[in-house]
Amino acid sequence: MNLSFVLACVVALLVTTTGTPSTAAPRADRPHNLYVVVIDASGSYQKRQLEAVDKAKSLLDVIESRRLRPKEQPDRVAVIALDATPEVIWRGDARRLATTTRADWQTRFAGRGDYASCTDVEAGLALALRELAADPAAVGRRLLVFSDLVHEPPSRSIRACRKPTLPSVPGPAFPWAAFDDPSLAVDVFWMPPDQKLAWKRAVDQNGLGERFALYTESESAEVQLSPLPQARRERTEADRDVARSTVATVASGLGRSALAIAATLASAIAFAVWRRRRTSAPATRAPLPPPLSLPPRSAAGNHRRDA
Repeated sequence: MNLSFVLACVVALLVTTTGTPSTAAPRADRPHNLYVVVIDASGSYQKRQLEAVDKAKSLLDVIESRRLRPKEQPDRVAVIALDATPEVIWRGDARRLATTTRADWQTRFAGRGDYASCTDVEAGLALALRELAADPAAVGRRLLVFSDLVHEPPSRSIRACRKPTLPSVPGPAFPWAAFDDPSLAVDVFWMPPDQKLAWKRAVDQNGLGERFALYTESESAEVQLSPLPQARRERTEADRDVARSTVATVASGLGRSALAIAATLASAIAFAVWRRRRTSAPATRAPLPPPLSLPPRSAAGNHRRDA
């Protein structure tokens, strides 16, 4: 019997009985951090938008330089334009963000020109919270806000803004509780001093002093952002149960496969031995018939032939 045929049968049997289990998580579900960057896109901050992008990119460059294994899941980023109708204007990973140029961002913010008259701060922060909550695989979350956070939402039209009360803080319906997440850190830049004071009091009143870091205009220029710790998922008891179940399933499948493989090999070897013996045995020939015996000729016959 052809040995390669036997091995092919064994491999096919192994695959069909054990399958190809994998404990590696899909790439999208591997541990990573999530950064949401909110940039004031109103008219008063048009000249500072690229400054905010550069600051965010420099932070993420530091993160990528500290990555130990190139194949690790890169951290994810979302950029929100904070204007009359806040929207996510970019979404991707840190590596892709590093490839964008200042011209790319000028084009993106220029496309928001129709909404630059007003600033709906509460809608922008609510959008940022939804973006942070939409990625359950994120281990660490960070919200970077570049704005004075003065709430001037549109009123009767997209260019007619509600006059703010200064200093401007969120109203009673603002979802402060959504910020109470141990994995979340919030940094706010470009705040006027009185605005920072009002926000700090509101933050402390809601028990979120450890979540928020607020910086005035002068402080913002000196702040060196430090990246979140490298994403490492903590193994829970449920994860351990899944791992134990996977190991038991694989071991059981391997045991059944070993028995099936042994039986297959034994059958193949027995068949090969039988076939070899059959082909090597000497061939038996049929016995030849006995030679034909003629009766002896008589003397009388001889005399007659002589006469």
